[in-house]
Amino acid sequence: MFRKFMDWFRGRVLVHVSGLSPERFLNLCAGNGFVLRDLKRTGGGYECIMSLPEYREARRLAKKAKATLRIQRKMGLPFFLFQQRKRKAWAAGFLLALGLLYAASLFLWDIQLEGNTRYTDDIIRSYLKANGITYGMPMDSIVCEEIEKALRNEYTNITWVSAQISGVKLKIQIKENFGLLEAPQKDLTPKDVVADKDGVITEIVTRSGIPQAAAGDAVTQGQVLISGRIPLIDDSGETVSYEEVPADGTIIARTEIPYAWQRSIFEETRRVTKTRLKGLALVFGDNRAAIGGGAQPGEMKYRMTEYYTPCLFDNFVLPITLETTLEYTYETEVRKLTEEEQKEKMEAAFLEKEAEWKEEGYTVVEKNLNLSEGPFLLTVNGTVVLEGPMGKESPLAETPEGETAPEPSGEDTEE
Repeated sequence: MFRKFMDWFRGRVLVHVSGLSPERFLNLCAGNGFVLRDLKRTGGGYECIMSLPEYREARRLAKKAKATLRIQRKMGLPFFLFQQRKRKAWAAGFLLALGLLYAASLFLWDIQLEGNTRYTDDIIRSYLKANGITYGMPMDSIVCEEIEKALRNEYTNITWVSAQISGVKLKIQIKENFGLLEAPQKDLTPKDVVADKDGVITEIVTRSGIPQAAAGDAVTQGQVLISGRIPLIDDSGETVSYEEVPADGTIIARTEIPYAWQRSIFEETRRVTKTRLKGLALVFGDNRAAIGGGAQPGEMKYRMTEYYTPCLFDNFVLPITLETTLEYTYETEVRKLTEEEQKEKMEAAFLEKEAEWKEEGYTVVEKNLNLSEGPFLLTVNGTVVLEGPMGKESPLAETPEGETAPEPSGEDTEE
């Protein structure tokens, strides 16, 4: 790419070599390090492309070899400028364009944000605009350190900011704090862990309290699984008092839940019948000029708008944006789903629901589903067996006076 630019800048000529000994001329050029491109034999001689400085030196070698050089075509900037030497208006326009391009490079025309999630681009750009950082401002008035400090002070969840100027862009990189700003206080209120649904325990690990169920036990909703009331027993084996602690542990259980899904056996599709350009808009900073008409009544249409911002180089964005709006006219068609498509819809819906269960920590152990087709609806009914976490916190269960303290179920207990 650079070589082509230099060849264009210095100028090139297509030369026809003839005479008594054109081969000797080619050997002299090779001996002097000249680069002859696209060399080929023609009637009565050779043709090649050489740079303009090399052509000037080659005329001396041609005289020595008794060869004749004729220029067939001229290419490059020197010849272009020579052709335009009498066009003063063109020269003035070219210089004016260069001047405007340089003047535009002194202003800010693009703000690029990276890494922000909690605070959207619109929120940060609005804050920057309220503080005088906006499109079209002089680049020398931007102080990156002040922008970084202002953003950190304004938004407490932003932990790191980097602002830098690149060309006519202001690049702002942000890192947000997704964790807790303060360590959570541990709840020491005495409580039990009870079953939040019916199921069969497959695993129970107690970290605090006394387990009241073991693996393989069937439990019902509301049943105490880990008691937070620990009995204190004297030497005679009698309970003298209780120590109340916040019960804690990990409980895994299998639970059977109903599953139902329904959708229409008909599907509506769209077929685009016509596409046309409906609107154009030119945006310059905060100014917007648009042309375009409204939709015709009675027609089903939708529109899509595309945005194009011209960029001369990677970091030289021109301060204009072109918006093009395309309008699509369509017709709707209703058709009945085939049996294979119905099964695909059912499986896709179940996989989507299964993904939701996985996010909650459950895995599907077994499923019993029945697919039935009605006159208008496709229905799926059945049950699904899930394995996952069980248990929720609950206030301590009351222990009547004289009642024997709850006995451990055999699992290890840690106080």
